[in-house]
Formats: sequence, C-alpha cells, structure tokens
Amino acid sequence: MKLNSLFTIPAALLMMAGQTSFADVNDAVDSTRAAAKEIAQTAKEGKPSVGLRLGVAEGSGNFTEGFEYGAEVGTQVWDQVSIVAELSGTTVDRTGNKPSLTRTKLLGKGFYNFAGNIPVIKYSYVGAGLGPVYDNVVNEGKWNLGFSPQAGFDIPLSSEMQSKISLGLNVAMLYVTGGTPNTFSANAVAKYWF
Repeated sequence: MKLNSLFTIPAALLMMAGQTSFADVNDAVDSTRAAAKEIAQTAKEGKPSVGLRLGVAEGSGNFTEGFEYGAEVGTQVWDQVSIVAELSGTTVDRTGNKPSLTRTKLLGKGFYNFAGNIPVIKYSYVGAGLGPVYDNVVNEGKWNLGFSPQAGFDIPLSSEMQSKISLGLNVAMLYVTGGTPNTFSANAVAKYWF
C-alpha cells in the first residue's frame, strides 16, 4: 500500500471542507519524505571535527588554580547531537607545602547543540562526559572514574568558513571518585570541521 493511499480519506474530507487539494497533500507527503531523507543522510555522513583546548583549572579543597590543555575529536551525528572523545591534562598547585596534582583524563562526551536564530545561543551546547581519570600526586598515581557536566559554544570565524573553523569556550566541572579533588575548568577551544 502506498503512503499516498493512506491520506486519501483525510484528503477527501479536507477537500470537501474546502481546505486543501490532492496536490497539496502530495506536496506535503513529498516534502516530509525529502526531510526524512535529509535527516538520514546527515546522520549517515556526520560532521567530524578535531579541536585543541587550552585554559585554566581550579581544584577543590586546598588546591589553587592551574592550567588545562588537551585535544578532542568528535562528530556531529545530527544537527543538534554531537559525540566527542577528549584527551586532556590538568595541573593544579596546592597551597602551602602540599604536593601539586597532575591529572590526565579520557572522556567520552555527548552534547545537545542549541539551534535557532539567536546569535550566540544557536552555537551553544550542554552535555556531559564520563571516563577514566589518572591522578598523580607526588609520584603516586591513582585511577578514578570522572563525570563532567559541561557547557559552551563554538562560533564560526566567518560565514564563508562556517563549516571549517570555529572558536569557542567550554566550561566544565569534573567530579572524580577516590577522594581526589574535583576540578572546575574554563577552556578556549579551536576546532576544525571537516
């Protein structure tokens, strides 16, 4: 049974009411099919990116500010959904004679990207990451599990390069198991979109 056949009775009722014609119904069905194909094609192709990040971090407790650096690869699987793998490091000092913390993390992240026409909001995202975290305090290493709620934005440099290079900001709070300090970070992020 064709999809157009399913619309025959509702279309006939609407035509009797003077609201539409068979041509309008066929156009609606065709545009719905085209939109579905476009969404499937976008999901199939993805929109991969690579990025570099550099910023500041602050540890909880007696830890002071430090810096964070890293790289990420990801893909925008749909217009509003992205998945990313992040490998990054954090170094924060501790007040007094206490040892500093060096942290390496590998997070799998998922993001919801806002859309629309409002300038900064349409490039913004929220999401979370989860993965292993290696903490080194005075040459004593320890593996932990980290969870990181995140938010940020990626703004294209120009409309001509909209799909190629973006600059943005990412803020994150990393919660870790095992009694090591949580860290808050704010990073500038440069991405290249393929």
